[in-house]
Amino acid sequence: MARKKSIDEKPSSEMTELERLRDENLRLRKALSYSELRNEALHEVLKIGRERYGLDLLKKAGAKQ
Repeated sequence: MARKKSIDEKPSSEMTELERLRDENLRLRKALSYSELRNEALHEVLKIGRERYGLDLLKKAGAKQ
């Protein structure tokens, strides 16, 4: 008697693709988290430079290049 495939059973190629996508998703989430943290730290450094040393290193909107 033939056994019916359950919904959870997928061919190995589909599972491999799903695992690859999950791994990529996790890697991208970590990279985004790192980038956001780095961006926040750089803004804090700019803030300290402005407050302590009077240096305003942020580019002004509409400034000529």
